Amino acid sequence: MKTKKYYYRQLTSGMKKLFVEMREELAADLKAGTIDQATFDECDKQCEQCLTDVIQEMEASK
Repeated sequence: MKTKKYYYRQLTSGMKKLFVEMREELAADLKAGTIDQATFDECDKQCEQCLTDVIQEMEASK
């Protein structure tokens, strides 16, 4: 039987990959002038906060 910890680990791993992909896409959009620096910073901050929340939840479930 798989544990809650297993699923949080899977979720965290997937979110880290997604965070990297989103950051690369945001950086490309910033470089192309599609978004401004403030938008990049805000999106980056929100992604990082979401990942931090999941990691903290995982740690709390141990």
